[in-house]
Amino acid sequence: MRSAQYNPLEMTSGATDLINDAATAKISGEEERYSNTDLPVFAANVDGAMEVVSLLQPYLQHKAPSLLTQINNRHAAIGQQLAKYQASPGYDDTGYVEYSTVLDQQRRQLSASVNALAESLSQLSVNVS
Repeated sequence: MRSAQYNPLEMTSGATDLINDAATAKISGEEERYSNTDLPVFAANVDGAMEVVSLLQPYLQHKAPSLLTQINNRHAAIGQQLAKYQASPGYDDTGYVEYSTVLDQQRRQLSASVNALAESLSQLSVNVS
């Protein structure tokens, strides 16, 4: 994997897709309707998107430092929200509470944070082209 070459535009598109998926399918609870394990899946989508940001960080620090700061701040906000739902060992050993216990208002807060990050990530492709 380390020696493979990737197109930065495809990477940024993939990161945006992961966050958009988290904002739509994961927040609603529909994807994991029966397992109630949406939170670790949600966190994995965010982590995957941020891995792309991490790989592009040297370039972004030079080309779009304010965007990088905004992305990192919005990611931190999601992390703070997700921390509220961490549990040990958690529901079904996921490290998180059962998603059905997350209230609609809390889901809306998560959704707003994810949408803010998605908006920032959508600007990546402009900055790496």
